Amino acid sequence: MMNFDNAYKKPLCRFSVEQENGVQQAFDCAEALYLAAEQERYRTLSRTEMAAFLDAAAVLQTEEGLIPLVIDKTMPSDCRVDLQYHPSYAAAAAIYAWQTMREIFDEARTAFFKNLLHGCTGRGLRDHGLDAGSGQRRNLILLAKADVKAFVEENGDLCAEFTALVRDTIQMFERDIVRAKQNHTSMVEMGMWPVPITAELEQVVAAYHGKTHTLFVYGTLMQEQPAHDLLKDSIYSRRYTLHDHTMVDLGAYPGIVQKKNEAVLGEVYFVSPKMMAEMDSYEDEGNLYLRREVWVKSEQGSLRAEAYLYNKGTQGCLERSCWQPKHEEEVWYACYGSNLSEERFRCYVQGGVAPNGKHYYGCNDTTLWKESYWTDYRGRLYFGNESPSWDYGGVAFYDPAGYESVLFRLYRITRDQLHDIMRQEGASANWYGHQFLLGMGKDNLPVYTLISSTTRPQKAPSPNYLEVIRTALEKEAGLKPKEVKCYLDKALNA
Repeated sequence: MMNFDNAYKKPLCRFSVEQENGVQQAFDCAEALYLAAEQERYRTLSRTEMAAFLDAAAVLQTEEGLIPLVIDKTMPSDCRVDLQYHPSYAAAAAIYAWQTMREIFDEARTAFFKNLLHGCTGRGLRDHGLDAGSGQRRNLILLAKADVKAFVEENGDLCAEFTALVRDTIQMFERDIVRAKQNHTSMVEMGMWPVPITAELEQVVAAYHGKTHTLFVYGTLMQEQPAHDLLKDSIYSRRYTLHDHTMVDLGAYPGIVQKKNEAVLGEVYFVSPKMMAEMDSYEDEGNLYLRREVWVKSEQGSLRAEAYLYNKGTQGCLERSCWQPKHEEEVWYACYGSNLSEERFRCYVQGGVAPNGKHYYGCNDTTLWKESYWTDYRGRLYFGNESPSWDYGGVAFYDPAGYESVLFRLYRITRDQLHDIMRQEGASANWYGHQFLLGMGKDNLPVYTLISSTTRPQKAPSPNYLEVIRTALEKEAGLKPKEVKCYLDKALNA
């Protein structure tokens, strides 16, 4: 693929479907241009280079205002997005140039620019099919980085259709965000399944108003931490989880590194380019830390964000999922085995004799959970080890590396209670000694479950153990007997 660092400086041309590898070259060029626009590479162009790019784009421009890299009337809609609309959006460079290099716009370039803005409205900045909505949000952020807000405010009549599209879309997003907050829910986009998108809407609106960087922090920059004041001019989003990474305790501060099937709890802030530069200085970017793009998740959706990954050795460092949590902080404890039964879980909290006849001493704090709810996470449920408490049959284990849907019951308890429950479940590495961060749950609280550090030898559970789970799923979760049988059979044959 073309190096997008120099995409704006490469000769812009139209490719033919008849030439060898012509279509693939067009796709590579279109992708490079689009990535270059996202990374604001147009800011590195001199006036001469910018003028050359605009003139080359003008040669390719159609009457509709687009800059297609391939002309083919039989081209399917998704290809038209990639090869006609994305190169046109990459001319966000023209918006930047209009704001900073107005003197290079003669009559011909101004006409090209007006027509380009009109062409960009053809699909309402939306992509194709299931990606239509997410593409629109991504395209708006691309334009926001070129300061499209200042542009439409100062030059609203240059292309009225473009100005109306941008303003109306942002206002719609702002209304959707307010509605979601008022209803204590999330805006959802329907595709193959419902996807929460409130977080993305917030990201677009923040970018439009100048906070074009999305920063995931996990240590001293978090709320109630010593360096949090450095983020005082940012926009706080909420807590997020970063998967396939783990946190290492470095003493006065933490770091994160990549690690499969682990997760880190942090916070997301929308920040300006100036603040991002200040963060680079604070984090010693390029030496102690490296700023990298990551995907983070919350109950309001997923975001592309930037995070500082530790760039030194971590041998001997203690791993954690979050930095200096308050002991009184509440969490969601996610159960997937016999504690799906409320009666059985009550014994873990308040003590007593469980249905299997085993006595539990309970938590130091015997206050019952405030609420509970059912949900599912990706992974694998299987049965393993030998439990004397359950006739030496296997018990449930959760493997986060799986790809099935695993049902969980979440109980809202304190972090201290979670530690007490882990001790009662068996805190060794071969049982349930690892607190695994699943993500964020209701009320923006972290969700933890207990797993073993390694995959356990599989063994079928006793009929009594299986009956506890079956009864909880039917009578407490409300599943139909056929659904429960199918779910448990899958785990038994995992």
